[in-house]
Amino acid sequence: MKNVALVLVIALAFCPMAMAADIAISTQGGWMGQGHADTEAQEIVDNVTAVAVEQFAADQQDALADWVVAHTGDGVADLLILFGVFPDSIYPGGNAEPDGSIAELFLDDGNFIGSEEHT
Repeated sequence: MKNVALVLVIALAFCPMAMAADIAISTQGGWMGQGHADTEAQEIVDNVTAVAVEQFAADQQDALADWVVAHTGDGVADLLILFGVFPDSIYPGGNAEPDGSIAELFLDDGNFIGSEEHT
């Protein structure tokens, strides 16, 4: 996990607008388990000090959607980190909103969505 977080943070560091970038973490665990997702998310929070990092638990997915909307169109490349579950609050399941979802608009605006890979 450290390598994934490091790569994502380095990518933001080389982005021209990275100085004002923010990071959101959806700690909603999937295949990796909730405890592992919580531990990995806390590791990122503890080690990333150059930008703001906000965590959203499984029961805070509407607040996560609000964060994504607020960080779309702000002229800054922001980062959303996921832990095995792509939240329905930003991209409805079953491809229910193939065009114009909150996640698509966030990505089209030049932001990033990354996922922790378990090896």
